[in-house]
Amino acid sequence: MGEGVPGLAKKSTKPRKKRVKKGVKEVPAEKKVLKKEKVVIGAEKKEAEAEIDISSHILVPKHIKLSEEEVKELENRIGDLQLLPKIRIDDPAIAKLKAKPGDVIKILRPDEPVPYYRIVVA
Repeated sequence: MGEGVPGLAKKSTKPRKKRVKKGVKEVPAEKKVLKKEKVVIGAEKKEAEAEIDISSHILVPKHIKLSEEEVKELENRIGDLQLLPKIRIDDPAIAKLKAKPGDVIKILRPDEPVPYYRIVVA
């Protein structure tokens, strides 16, 4: 009897040779035109991303920036706000809220009755 599983061919340990065709491929003139794409860098990239509004997407829950009164009321209920989970200031979901670091965001998910709170960080 042979080694290994019957019916399976042994793999060769030799590396395969790549078949490369040498020469120049002629391309029709109408296909030689290269597409010019706008390269987006730095601040332009942030502006391009800001144009996309994801808040209306069905999978994005509603985000609300709390007023000073609501923040004080929340602080009386739960204590130190710095213990809240954090949300980054560049998060697309809060881009339209114009939140600053230290602001509190209330997140309302349609399938859950209890709101979630996040504190904005830089």
